[in-house]
Amino acid sequence: RLTAVVKAPDATPLPVWSTDESATLALLRQLLVDGAFGDDLERPARAWAANESPAAAWIVTDSSDAGPRIAFAELMGMPVSIDVSHRGDLTTYAVPSHEARVVELSPGVQAPVTVSRVGWSRELRPADRLTIAPAGLTVPRLWLPWSLHHFLDGEKVAEPPGYRTALRIFRAAEGTWRLYIECEVPEGTERRDDVVHVYLGEQGTRQPIRVDATGVATDWVDPSRRYRLPGFERSETRWSAIIDLPTEAESEDGSILFAVEHLRANDTVASWPRPMLPGQNEPGRVRLVPAP
Repeated sequence: RLTAVVKAPDATPLPVWSTDESATLALLRQLLVDGAFGDDLERPARAWAANESPAAAWIVTDSSDAGPRIAFAELMGMPVSIDVSHRGDLTTYAVPSHEARVVELSPGVQAPVTVSRVGWSRELRPADRLTIAPAGLTVPRLWLPWSLHHFLDGEKVAEPPGYRTALRIFRAAEGTWRLYIECEVPEGTERRDDVVHVYLGEQGTRQPIRVDATGVATDWVDPSRRYRLPGFERSETRWSAIIDLPTEAESEDGSILFAVEHLRANDTVASWPRPMLPGQNEPGRVRLVPAP
């Protein structure tokens, strides 16, 4: 296929095309040679198709109450069987042409998980649970949304210098979760348009906490509900905030399902713990567990 449209797990249409422009142009030149027919056309076409990614696989969410969720998609326009294997256990799934399928893994699954079909495989490493030491977890930067090239290769791309978002998640002395956010911003950015969304709980079940560069933290659905910021600072090129996360987001063991998304005034987006697909509404979660 030169181009295709794949149905994402949430039914969002995702355009797919060849990311190797030089190989595609070389194929077109061969197909347009005067007098070429039969094998002269079939051989280069088959060789080109053999170098294209026939499938894709990615982590939808590292953690949920049911366990990690992964997805895989067929990209070549023919129904296939795709295998998912982990520590000797193998399950085969039928995947329709140009569609994706989501699979839940067992809670506590340990990486790696291999997704494969004939001539192709991808190794995924869902985190499931991150144990947070008393000093906390530092996230030096967030991930930009998937481009097609990096999505097919499974390669994450971090925010560039001047646009970095750093996080530190830790337990406060009172035993509650506390989040430190630090955002680089270009000079002249309208502060109300530079916003960090903090997601707690299962995907799709809870709207985020909205923290903006003016030092205000509110509920996304109910702006009248405000969250305490024990600390806030800003300069021309950065701002930072400390927010106490609500205790109702915690499970019985004190853990939380957590994700962050940074929406900038120029409409760019970055997220953690995973990059997001085009059209994706919110990032996947990871479970943060306090150290004993």
